[in-house]
Amino acid sequence: MNEDIRCSEVRCTGDDGTNYGIISTIDAQNTADDLGLDLVLIAPDAKPPVAKIMDYGKFKYQQEKKKKEAKKKQKVIVVKEVKFSVKIAENDINYKVKHAIEFLEKGYHVKCRVFLKGREMAHPEAGAEVLERVWPMLEEYGVRDAAPKQEGRFVNMMVLPKENRK
Repeated sequence: MNEDIRCSEVRCTGDDGTNYGIISTIDAQNTADDLGLDLVLIAPDAKPPVAKIMDYGKFKYQQEKKKKEAKKKQKVIVVKEVKFSVKIAENDINYKVKHAIEFLEKGYHVKCRVFLKGREMAHPEAGAEVLERVWPMLEEYGVRDAAPKQEGRFVNMMVLPKENRK
């Protein structure tokens, strides 16, 4: 920017679209000073480098504004977790599924997990069986991301909310 530009000549354009052509860096800097603006190097790798005469402060402000605007439109995904065990009773499953359904209706993603304790690690398919019993209860409220899979001591299944519900 300005005096920090170390090339002998640049292809210079103005903020208003004026094309100054290929001129020496000193002439470009003088033109920018006359207009009360900054000379900013846009494409330093081009032959010759491209510089633009602009109000750098205003440019930075507009970029920050765009960034904040994009952040506002960003959707935050909330993931709620419902834990089960291999030796879980049917009424406990129903109670936990009721909570999972509430989360799905609110539009949250639900991660169903079965924790494998001790010797249960030798039979992770038992955890997958629990999740396969849970899935039919959640089917009308959500979409299963993938089949249950083992990750360490847990067997996980993600359920995403259906788009038409809310």
